[in-house]
Amino acid sequence: SVGPGKSTEGSRHIISVVDRDDDRPVWITVWGAPTDLAQALWDVSHNRNKAELAAFISRMRVYDIAGQDDCGGWICHNFPSIFWLRSVDMFQAISVRIARPFPPYVTGPNLETFTTDWVAENVRNHGPLGALYPERKWKYEGDTPAYLHLLPIGLNDPEKFTHGGWGGRFNLARTTNPPTFNKRYTEGEKEFHNFEMHTGAKDTWHYKGKTYSSHYAGLFRWREPFQNDFAARMDWSLADSYEKANHNPVAAFDNDTSRKYVILKAQPGDRVKLSAAGTSDPDGDEVAYRWFHYAEASDKPYQGKIAIENANRENAGFVMPGLGRNEEVHIILEVRDSGSPPLFGYRRIIVRQ
Repeated sequence: SVGPGKSTEGSRHIISVVDRDDDRPVWITVWGAPTDLAQALWDVSHNRNKAELAAFISRMRVYDIAGQDDCGGWICHNFPSIFWLRSVDMFQAISVRIARPFPPYVTGPNLETFTTDWVAENVRNHGPLGALYPERKWKYEGDTPAYLHLLPIGLNDPEKFTHGGWGGRFNLARTTNPPTFNKRYTEGEKEFHNFEMHTGAKDTWHYKGKTYSSHYAGLFRWREPFQNDFAARMDWSLADSYEKANHNPVAAFDNDTSRKYVILKAQPGDRVKLSAAGTSDPDGDEVAYRWFHYAEASDKPYQGKIAIENANRENAGFVMPGLGRNEEVHIILEVRDSGSPPLFGYRRIIVRQ
């Protein structure tokens, strides 16, 4: 519960961080109950005027895993302008469990990096840090997509939640009264109807001759890259020199090695040139290129097919289709190195008319 005299160290800290003289948004990832956030908002709403409260709320971005109590509903009902992403159950695509396994459409097909043996070899048996990682009694991870969404890997801008990335992809239109992962909490949030949040969006992903179309597929498609990244970070914790571990390749677009997404303009019938010139690997590994059309990405994606020529080469291209009003074509450059474990680098190219 929230109210007078219920401020906590956590709620006060949230206020102090949001109040800093810093233009960057404050991301709050919710891996349990957002009670401290609720109290912070209550305190600010009772001690500042409407304009000050609106400015405070505008600084915050929330990524909520599962709605693990009824506070999210209370917050979004009372502060409807807040930026709130709720992964109702999309996160389960990373929390593969062995006791009472999820159904196949949740578990997905590519489980090589989620087995008990893989985690033991690549995480738990990696020195004192790995020893802290618990043995699986129920399931692994779960809340991690809220963190992965924020990694600056060149794949996504956290602010552009319809673009998709290692933390999944979300719908532009908000969902009214989305459920939580728990029926009891969903029942508790009924007191705060109507409230709205952005929830997980459906991706279509092809793997070994089968098509997966669900919001879980928005995480299935990145499993190998983000799990290998986890394994590499554990290697870094043991290596006594840079040379003794693998590092991510640097994906470049036309010699631009930043991680910002690229905006191109083209007219129907133009050949759009895609160049990964300038791509490199810090360890000197060979790299493999993959260009692909991320058909669902964008606030207003172009849903037609894009045929990319030389999609597995440094230089590729496609013929620009005619786009509807405000439509975009999102092309992803994925670069994979030949190290152990193989690591990935990304750039996103957004093409508009």
